Amino acid sequence: MKKLMTIGLAAAMMFAMAGRASATALETSGELRARGWWVDNYVVDKHSTEWFDQRLRLNMVWPVAEGVKVNVRADILEGFWGDNNAAFNTTFNTANNSVNSTTAGFGTRPPINFDWVNMQFVWPGTPLTFTVGRQDVTYATGMYAGKDNRDRFKVVAKFSPEMNFLFAYDKTAEQFAAEGSNGVDDARGWSVAGFGTVQGWYYGLLALYALDDTNPTTTGNVTRIGVDATTSGKAGPVDLKVDVAFVTGDNQVGSNKIDASGLMAYVSAAMPAGPVTVTVEGAYAAGDDPATKNKNEGAARFDYNSSYWSIILYTNLDVPGYVGSSSGNQMTSDVGKDFGVTNAISGKVSVAWSPMKGFTLIGSALYAQALQDVVVVTAPAKAATPTTPAVPAVTKLVKADPLGTEFDVVAVYNITDNVYFLGGLGYLVAGDFFGNVDNPLGVMGSLNVKF
Repeated sequence: MKKLMTIGLAAAMMFAMAGRASATALETSGELRARGWWVDNYVVDKHSTEWFDQRLRLNMVWPVAEGVKVNVRADILEGFWGDNNAAFNTTFNTANNSVNSTTAGFGTRPPINFDWVNMQFVWPGTPLTFTVGRQDVTYATGMYAGKDNRDRFKVVAKFSPEMNFLFAYDKTAEQFAAEGSNGVDDARGWSVAGFGTVQGWYYGLLALYALDDTNPTTTGNVTRIGVDATTSGKAGPVDLKVDVAFVTGDNQVGSNKIDASGLMAYVSAAMPAGPVTVTVEGAYAAGDDPATKNKNEGAARFDYNSSYWSIILYTNLDVPGYVGSSSGNQMTSDVGKDFGVTNAISGKVSVAWSPMKGFTLIGSALYAQALQDVVVVTAPAKAATPTTPAVPAVTKLVKADPLGTEFDVVAVYNITDNVYFLGGLGYLVAGDFFGNVDNPLGVMGSLNVKF
C-alpha cells in the first residue's frame, strides 16, 4: 500500500508539473527499460542463475527564468530480482559496505528515487555557472570519478572552448570500498578540474581530495588524493581515447585503516575497416604500493559505469561479476556488484557491422590476466564468548593467473525511432584464476523505450 501511495503521489506531481508546462516551458523526456540476464555455472557450483530488472526514468528540466533552471530526474521501480540475491547481497554489504542486505532483491531501493534534484543558474555578466543539489558526477570515461546520487555544489567557469575550469564540493567522494560506510555525514570531497577542446582534441585534468573523519580516535582521518588525466580525439580515421588515474591515501573498513593507493588506465582506438568498425581497448587497474602487495590490490578499480564491459566477466548490468573476478573478494562465491577491471590487465577487440539501417551486430573477444597474488578472506572470524574461543578467519592465496578469454556477440535493433532491443550471448573460457571450473555461458537482453 505504501508503494502504491508513493507512486500515486509522484504521478500526481508529474501531471501537475506537466499541466503548467505551457507557461514554464517544462522540458520532459524519459526511458522505460526492461532487461534480463542469465548465466550458467555462475557461482562455480554448476548452478545457473538469472536476474531481471526494470526502470522508468523521468527527466524534467524546468526553466524558471533567464539563465536559471531546475533539473529533476526520477527513477521509478528500479531494482533486480532473481536467484541467489540474498547471499550475494549479504556478503557484499559486509565486505564493501555499498548495498544494503535484503532477501527480496538485489539491494534495497525506494519505489521512487529522485537521484537528480538540483538548481542551475548562470551568474549574470560572468562565465560562471552554479549547480547546487543532487546530481550525477561523470568525468571522462567514468573510470575513476563517476557516481549517481551525489549531493554537490559545483561551479563551472567557461572562458572559451579551449579553456574551462570546475570546482566542486561533494558530501561524498570517491572512497572506494568503504564509501560512507562509517558515517556518510563525515565523508566529503573537494575537486578541481580544467578541460577544453584544442584543435579537435578534448583534454581534461582532474584533482580530488577526499576526507572521512568518522573515527578519528581509532583510525584517524582517512584521506585520499586522486588525479585523473584524459584526452580524446581523432587521428586520421582513428578515434582515440586515453584515461589515466592515480590515487593515493587510505581506506577505512570497520576500525581498520588500510592503504588505498592504485593506478588505473584505459585506452581505446576505433577505426573503420571497409564495412565494419574495429575497436581495440585496453584496461589496467591495481594497487601499486609494494608495502601492500598480496593485501590490498583491489583498492583501485574501474567504476562499473565505465566503458569497459563484457557479458560475463565484466558485466555492466550492475549485478555481481563472475565469482568476484572484479571485486576485492576474488574467488569467493558470495561477491558484490561488479566494479569492472580490478587487479588485472585486460585487452578487448570488437568488430561492429551494420548490414541494414537500424541493426548493428557486434562481436568481441576479451582476455584478462590478474596482476598480483591476492590474499582473500573466505570466512570472517567469529567473536569469542566466555565458553567459545574466537575462530580465526580463513584465508586463501589467489595466484595472479589468467582470468580467461571471453567471446561475446551483441545485437542492437532499432524497432522504431524510440524503441530498441539489445541482446547478447557470451561464453567465457575460464582461466586458472578460478581453478577447476566449467566454462560459463551467459545470455542477456534489454528492451528500451525512449520518449
